[in-house]
Amino acid sequence: MGQNYFSIIRNNFRMNLPPEDIALIEKYVNGNLDPQESKAFRVKMESEDFAAEVRFYESLKRSGKELGREEIRSQMLEWDHESDNTVQIRRRWMIAAAISLLCIAAVAYFYVRDYANVDIYQVHFKQFPNLVDPIEKGNSEASTISQLYESRNYMDAASSVPTDSLQRFYQALAYMESEAFADAALILEELASTPGFRFMDEARWYLALCYYRQQRWTDSRTLFENIGENDDHPYQMESIQLLEQWPSDE
Repeated sequence: MGQNYFSIIRNNFRMNLPPEDIALIEKYVNGNLDPQESKAFRVKMESEDFAAEVRFYESLKRSGKELGREEIRSQMLEWDHESDNTVQIRRRWMIAAAISLLCIAAVAYFYVRDYANVDIYQVHFKQFPNLVDPIEKGNSEASTISQLYESRNYMDAASSVPTDSLQRFYQALAYMESEAFADAALILEELASTPGFRFMDEARWYLALCYYRQQRWTDSRTLFENIGENDDHPYQMESIQLLEQWPSDE
């Protein structure tokens, strides 16, 4: 795993993006984009350099938890023996030092604060079926947001203009699949408090998950507790199970 990780870094480590783009990517990886930032992020993802940097940060987040200092030290020594060129060696050590700091930060932040978060979210977040206008068998075209969501075309579903509250619900789910949690929360908050909305219970469930992924621990737990106390809620048992798995430090 360590060798694969360093291969990714050596092929993708770059510092030619402006600081505001790096800040935007970091907020995306942490699930903290606000609606305006989410729109800017989707536009910037059309740039291959920006998209490559996003993939690099995602790889860092996944791999940072698995790297130890000894692996980093071993890799630096290996790089030193590859060339006698002093400039190249110095550059590699500088990059390796930066990687070391990033990995330590990843362990300190992502592991301590985000590891349990991502685990519970991934366990309990599931794609909701298209119960509005499911795509007919033999028809591959998707024209509505719910159909785009069903076909896992989340970017188009999130950027489309909804025609009613049901389509807004599926747009919110598409935002969650795209990790634009701030956008998703805004929609789900409204739908979860709309009397008579067909998927009001489901909106509350996904809103609680959305809060959790945003590290809004109190809001998330309160909503899960309310769901767990509601005998008529379709996610009552799963909420109770989730609360039993709740990290003790959150």
